[in-house]
This record gives sequence, structure tokens and C-alpha cells, in this order.
Amino acid sequence: MKLMRWVPIVCLWIHCTPIPDLPLCNLDGVIDEGEECDDGNSDPADACTNLCRLARCGDGVVRIDLDPGVTDYEACEATLDSDCNLRCSFDRCGDGVKDTDEECDDANDNDADACRGNCEKASCGDGVIRLDKQPGETGYESCDDQNDNQEDGCTTACDRHRCGDAIVRADRTPGSQTPCSASSDCESPEVCRDGRCLDPLYEACDDGNSEPTDNCSSDCLSARCGDGVVRVDVDLGSETVCRPGGDDCVVGERCVAGRCTNELYEFCDDGESSNNDACVEGCVFNRCGDGFLREGLNPGDQGYEACDDGNTEDGDYCSADCQQVTSQCGDGVVVYPNERCDDGNTLDLDDCGADCRIDLLPVEIPAGCFERGWGASTDNGPAHQTCMSAYKLDRKEVTVGRYRQFLETHPDYQRPEGWVEEIAENQRFQGDELKPVTQVGRADALAYCNWLDKTLPTEAQWEFAARGPDAHPYPWGVSPTPSCGYAVRQLVNSDRDPELCARRGQWKPPCSATDGNNAQGICDLIGNVREWTLDGYRFQVYTTQIAEGLPLNDPFVPFEEGMAGTLRGDFGAAYVRENGRNPSSSIGFRCAEAMP
Repeated sequence: MKLMRWVPIVCLWIHCTPIPDLPLCNLDGVIDEGEECDDGNSDPADACTNLCRLARCGDGVVRIDLDPGVTDYEACEATLDSDCNLRCSFDRCGDGVKDTDEECDDANDNDADACRGNCEKASCGDGVIRLDKQPGETGYESCDDQNDNQEDGCTTACDRHRCGDAIVRADRTPGSQTPCSASSDCESPEVCRDGRCLDPLYEACDDGNSEPTDNCSSDCLSARCGDGVVRVDVDLGSETVCRPGGDDCVVGERCVAGRCTNELYEFCDDGESSNNDACVEGCVFNRCGDGFLREGLNPGDQGYEACDDGNTEDGDYCSADCQQVTSQCGDGVVVYPNERCDDGNTLDLDDCGADCRIDLLPVEIPAGCFERGWGASTDNGPAHQTCMSAYKLDRKEVTVGRYRQFLETHPDYQRPEGWVEEIAENQRFQGDELKPVTQVGRADALAYCNWLDKTLPTEAQWEFAARGPDAHPYPWGVSPTPSCGYAVRQLVNSDRDPELCARRGQWKPPCSATDGNNAQGICDLIGNVREWTLDGYRFQVYTTQIAEGLPLNDPFVPFEEGMAGTLRGDFGAAYVRENGRNPSSSIGFRCAEAMP
């Protein structure tokens, strides 16, 4: 009630007190007495009104000379717009005026600048990459994945992960890791790194530097022997005296040239796998006695080797200084790899070159397709189109003499049943030594082929060689049917040419029936001993292989423990399949090798 008594007095004062006259605003650009400002123009919407008063919220004029977000910016005037508040704002995000519940307001809905569309200040980790900053400027972001994981593609500082930032990426796998020499050898998006097809962003390590000679390469791949860079961050080791192949060195060291050396230490690294040059496997220098024959040097050159049998002893194949071969080509003993073959002579154009370095048994089978199998037979069919890559197949079955060479260098292997252990020198490659070896199991046959960097032929390779592109039933064609004139077998009463048959349980030397050779001159694909192939045996396997789609390319059944092996080459048609588990007096083998 006391307050009400003052209302009439206030109202009387308002109506009775005269409003002072404002000085004349002459807009001459000079602030005269009584003027707050004078900008010399009549624009009422800038900082100085045409009444020479400073613009302010509530003066009834909306300023248009300021950008949203700038101090004193006006989005509206309450006297002009009923939705405008006393701060000359619409009380909403995006009006350009920062309200009390807003971190910022730049009057746009662009999420990628300093003020996001929700009127929150942009920050690293908000999941939005800022686009209003350049590299080097405060607030610049090259990525923003809205997490605190340092090991993915974006760091917690919103910087893209890169090799050399000392953070190992954990979100990338190596990739296929197939060997390569250029990125064109790799399937996109993989690239060739360190001789392997890898994910271009994969990191095995990241030590924060670009030094290539430590444990982490400048490409963020772990240093390894064979990468072409010699490591300098590993100590040589204890260098205590040791015997090659012994256990004289402590864990983490190896015996190199009679001294214990850190197993990670690299004496050299030429970035390739050849062992016939100055740097060999293990990243050590080629030296006499390491078993690697150095090539490309002439007698008298430093490092020249005439031979290297893996030791520095005299009285064996190679002299102690690797300068002289003491076991000669033509003595019937194969010292692999210095000799690829030795058929007991130094003649050329037979099964072995005159220098014992070229094995003349392999015959090239060109790539091609044929109709594999026969008709709708239960196990030998159905016939189906099969395509083969080029490969090599030995012209002859392995003989007793050649298998003896294997056992002489691999004494731990089991001798075939009935094996004659010792023979005189003049018996080498004579008589029974020239016959196909039998009583050899599949595993030992494969070991023999592997010794010569070969393998057993796959079942498909064997059949393609025996039948050719025209898929004849016999290596020599459609007819005649097999007889001892075309294929070696033991004499039976029904033979038309008994004088050509083998007798008394003995097989004939390979290539005794040359009329039965295939087009490339390969002998005894039909007849003489049956032959192991690389495939494990599966009954009616063609049906399963055909289900994978036609044509089939280089089909193969991997051998698994407990399986029987597949046999080919019995006296009869070349498409007939057989299986076996144990050595037999009628089973031998020949070797094959892939074409580069």
C-alpha cells in the first residue's frame, strides 16, 4: 500500500518533466558536443546511427555491419520482432548470438568449422573433422574418429597415423604376403613391400625414426635377414670358439666360421635368396666349407671356389680349401648340389651331362588340355575336360643305381627289401643297377625326388603325359593294344610276343620297349613297374573334382596321414587308377618338376 502512494507522483513527474532537446546531428564525420559518434554517413544500421548515437541492442535498428559470432552482433531487435529477446537474439542455436546455454553461435549449421551446428565448440574427439584450418594451425585436424585408441588410423591428437610417429598401428593385417618384385605383382590394394605383397598401411613396428639399419625399417617393417639392409644395432656376440653344428653357443647365438655370434647379427644382406654369391642365407659371407658353391669368379680371384661340400676336410669330394674337386664326375657318386647327376661316365647326350651338372632325364610337357578319365566308369571316370600347366617329367623310371646314389648320401633311409648294400666299383651302372628300383615306399620315393629339387608327378600330370592332348588310351596312340613289344611286363601264356617279355620275376631296364614311348620320348608310362604319384587316393575322386566346375586346372588330391597313395602305369590303358599303401616288387617311381 505504501508503494501505491508513490505511483501518482512518478507519473506526474514523467508527464511534467520536459524531454531535453538532442543536439543537431550534422553527420559531418566530426564528433561534436552532445554526439556519441559521427561516422559521416546516414546509414542507421552500422556502429553509429544517423542520430549520432552508438548502436546498441534495443535502439530499434538491427545492425548489419557485424558477422555472426562477433561481439555486439544483432540477430534481431525486440522492438521490431516479437520473437527477439532483450539480447537481440532469437534464443536459438544458429541465430549468430551466443546465448547463455551455448558454447558458441556462428549463425550456420556447418559442423566442420570452429562452431558446430549444435552450438558446441569444435574439439578433437567430437567425431567431426575440421575443415577451416590448414596444417600447422592450432585446431587443425587431419582425422577425428571419436575414440581414444592410439593404435588405429587416427591418433588422440586427431592426426592421421603415419609410419614414424612411434605408434604401431594395430588395425591392419599384413595381407597375403606373397613374394613379389614390384607392386604390379600384387592384387590391389596390396603393394610390394620388402619383397612381399602387403597392406600399404600395415606396420609391424614403429620406433619413431627413419633409420633403416635398426630393428625397425624406415617402412615400419621389422628388420630381417634378406631385406637388403645390414643391421647396425646388434652386437657381434661373445665370439667364443665353437664347432659348426654343435651346441657350444649359448641361447641367442649361433656358430659362424667357428665363433659364437649373435643370431640377429648380419655380416651382409644383399636382399635376395641366392646362395651362389658373396652373401648367403643367414646374412653371412660366403666362405669355404659352408656348403654353398660361389659362382661368377675365376681361379685366382679372392673367394673363388671350385667346389664346396660343406666341410673343410680333405679326402672327400672337395679339398679342404675348396679349390679342387677330389671326387670326380663320372665315378657314379652324386655329390649334390655340386653334381646334379653322375651316371658313371663323362659322356654327353645320355642321361647325364658330361660335367655332371645337367640332368638330362627331365622332358618338358607343354601346357594343354585333354579329356581325363574314361567314359562313365565308376572310378576311372567320368571323362571330363582337364587343363594342365607346363611341367617336366623324367624320361625314365628311377633305377637301382640312381637310388643307390641317394642312399649313399642319406644313409639313415631304409633300404628296400632285398637290397644289396655293397657293390664293386665296376658293377656301378651295370646289370641289375640299370633296372627300375622297387620296394620303395611313397614317402621315400618323394624324399628321393626332393633331394634333386623335384617331386613326384601328380596323378593328372602322369595321365596327361601318358595320353597327350588327344587323350589316347595308350602313350603310343589308339592301337595296338599293349603287348611286350610296346610295354614291359612279366611273361604270361597269353602274350603274342613272348620273346620280348621280362622273365623270372625281373623287370627290364627303362626304355627297353621304345615303341611304347609317348610323343616326347618318355619311356614305360605303360608297363615295367607301376609308379607312385603325388596324390592321395580317393575313390571316385573325379565326381568331386568335377563338381567344382569345368574345366579343371592342375587338379591334385593332397596326401593326408592314413591315406593310400595313387598308382599309375600298370600293363593296360593309361587312364586306369590304382591305389597302394606299402612297398612292392612291382612298384617304382619317376620324378617331375614344375616349370618356372
